[in-house]
Amino acid sequence: MLAEALTLRQKWYPKVYSSVNNAFEMLSKFMPIYIEDIEAMMELLQHKVNEEAVQEEGEQDVVGESSRATVDDLAPSTQPAVEECRRHNTRQKQYQPKRRRHP
Repeated sequence: MLAEALTLRQKWYPKVYSSVNNAFEMLSKFMPIYIEDIEAMMELLQHKVNEEAVQEEGEQDVVGESSRATVDDLAPSTQPAVEECRRHNTRQKQYQPKRRRHP
């Protein structure tokens, strides 16, 4: 249970922490356990897990950027058909100026 508490993300930390704390309180009846030391170690490990999660998110952004570049590379091949339709729909007609009749 302690291993689970140490590997979970921060949003689950309080719930798991209380479960682990209850287990340690039970164990402390049978053997000497210093909860303060264990709490400090758990907090340090939780900070480490959170830092690793932040680093993983940073790496995912880099991957996301590279995949966006791939999409940009593919996009020009799909765009000409769309642009051709636009050209036909938005082409401005050039009218010959009307000649005025002189009396």
